[in-house]
Amino acid sequence: MDEFKMVHDHKLEIDDRCFLQPELLMFIKEMVMQDAEVRPSLIMRRLFEQTGKKIRHLDTLNALKQIRGDVRLDMKVLMTDIDLLKKHEPDCYVAIQRSSPLILFMQTPDMLSCLKCYPETLLINASRKRKNKYGLFTIYFTTVNNYGRVVVLAIGITNIKCR
Repeated sequence: MDEFKMVHDHKLEIDDRCFLQPELLMFIKEMVMQDAEVRPSLIMRRLFEQTGKKIRHLDTLNALKQIRGDVRLDMKVLMTDIDLLKKHEPDCYVAIQRSSPLILFMQTPDMLSCLKCYPETLLINASRKRKNKYGLFTIYFTTVNNYGRVVVLAIGITNIKCR
């Protein structure tokens, strides 16, 4: 632990550029997924302990800024809301992948019956902006019924940026 040393670089300003290697970014992203309010010093310490690599404080702040732009999520709030959904709709199917990237899929029995009735067409629409309280992107799986109306077959949310 004596080798670990935080380096503060106050001459440079935080910007949108992040020059860290992809595997280091994934490590930081996984830490942010577990705790959205993780501190840069803890990230730097754990990264050094697990990989032996030292990164500058500024690089950590830039990485956090970039990642938190994608992940504005409190897993406790999300899990509480999923529990409320399961109480209100006990037959609702919910599948969640908590690791990075986060993917949540929800389907009610009514949605499933619509899928069985109208399997011919599947439309997928992904939001480009995060307008929900979790700051995640919403994905709608829809079809068109016999009356020409749009029917929702399933809903997904993710932190993968849809372009």
